[in-house]
Amino acid sequence: MEKKNRMSNWLKYTILGVGVLVVGLVLLLSLVFVVKDVEVNLLKTSNSLSNEQIESIVSETNVAPMGQSVFFFDRDKATEKIEKAVPNIKVINLEVLFPNVISINCEERIPVFAVRLNNSTFNYAVIDDELKVLDTLSANNEYINLTFKQDVEDMTFDDLQKGDKVIVESANLLKSFFTTLKEFSLTESVLLNTFTDIEVYNRHSQNQSYISLKFYTKVGYTIEMYNISQEVDKKVNILVNIISNDNISDDQIIS
Repeated sequence: MEKKNRMSNWLKYTILGVGVLVVGLVLLLSLVFVVKDVEVNLLKTSNSLSNEQIESIVSETNVAPMGQSVFFFDRDKATEKIEKAVPNIKVINLEVLFPNVISINCEERIPVFAVRLNNSTFNYAVIDDELKVLDTLSANNEYINLTFKQDVEDMTFDDLQKGDKVIVESANLLKSFFTTLKEFSLTESVLLNTFTDIEVYNRHSQNQSYISLKFYTKVGYTIEMYNISQEVDKKVNILVNIISNDNISDDQIIS
């Protein structure tokens, strides 16, 4: 009987100890591993934004509620909120710095293109190379006119606002193509200094159609690139050689 009582007491104390340990652990997690600060790191120098400005905007969006457990922090949802609140930044990644800090690593989006709008107030939407709208303008004298041909008519867009994406069938292909341009050192600044317009159109050949591009250079000649879904590296390399040759003055075709 005495042995049985000792076993019973041991079991009670064990259960009580485990319970106290669990409660203590929960209290520790709720007090220590909760969001207490959000910091922003701009990975590239920005002329128009500072870490402090972005932090101020981010804090207003409640992207990482203070007091929320860092273990339940939703990175995808937070990224979406941040990029909607600050359209001209791109979130590279979000990190949890234990025990209680959310670190946002981002870079500024660079405006490159302008697309035409059907709008009584603004005539153009300024977009980056991921086709995200960064601004709207009444006139465009600074950015490359990006024109989408639908048969023989130029496409225009309605009601594009800051933070929207330009929705076209060729969007993913274009974004991939613009990424390839950067890999060949055709950065945003190089494009802006070289071209006035880029026309996106369907080229029909052998009962098929292919997304193709027509570049209008500032020195007056054009460069057509057929089918940007195939042999892209080879074609972009040819494009680089063409625009780096100061003696070229005739229209060119890259097929």
